[in-house]
Amino acid sequence: MKTINPITSKLLIKEKVIHGFFTRNGSLDKNIKNDFNCSLNIGVDLKKNYNNLEKVAKFHNLKLKNLKTTKQTHGNNVVFINDEKQDVSNVNADALITNLPNVILGIKTADCAPVLALDNKKNIIAAIHMGWKSSFKDILGLTIKKMTKLGSLKNNISLSIGPCIGYESYEVGEEFYKKFILQNKNYSKCFNYKSNKYFFNLPRFIIFKALEIGVEKELIWTSNKDTYKDNKRFFSYRRNTKNNIPDEGRMISTISIEKS
Repeated sequence: MKTINPITSKLLIKEKVIHGFFTRNGSLDKNIKNDFNCSLNIGVDLKKNYNNLEKVAKFHNLKLKNLKTTKQTHGNNVVFINDEKQDVSNVNADALITNLPNVILGIKTADCAPVLALDNKKNIIAAIHMGWKSSFKDILGLTIKKMTKLGSLKNNISLSIGPCIGYESYEVGEEFYKKFILQNKNYSKCFNYKSNKYFFNLPRFIIFKALEIGVEKELIWTSNKDTYKDNKRFFSYRRNTKNNIPDEGRMISTISIEKS
């Protein structure tokens, strides 16, 4: 692979901001068959996966040591990176925040939603791993709260939601539906009911939570790409499980701010 070409958000095309929602082949082209697995735990060639992460860091014009990822646990712990040398690889957390330049924040996914946040006025960034569990536990609200403590204003924060499982692919049980409705009856708007089945709209739920928190509607972007349906460009844990295929890997989504 000569170059990598991730999906990008129009809200993050800013001076000094580098970001990308990387696909399983590192490109927007479905026909490219390169394996761009970025997991260091899953896959047949972990050395190659390590090299893939080095390519991601190079995309940001930085070294691999500048890429910060955590042990994602579907919880609501948020870690603040306040030192370029800080190692959080063994920290249980599903969101990272920094106001430092030359620090890459990374989230790994295979159906859950990667969310990249930016306050372009304060140069504060965040990367959030949002599956249904962490979303339900309000990881978005906790992340934005920490950003505001660093000086951000909610109406200056943009949220970009990367490729994740789409609602047509996300069938859930009635108990799942009831769990959400008991927390807030308005969450029913994030479900579709068809042929006696419930389908959960994860991106819509994230948008709903963002608006509830106070993020401006025009500062929310979504890729509208379904990881479950597109097996050429995206890993999907649910798709593999349904088809009795071993877990294949994880994509990575990253954001950094260049030093002035």
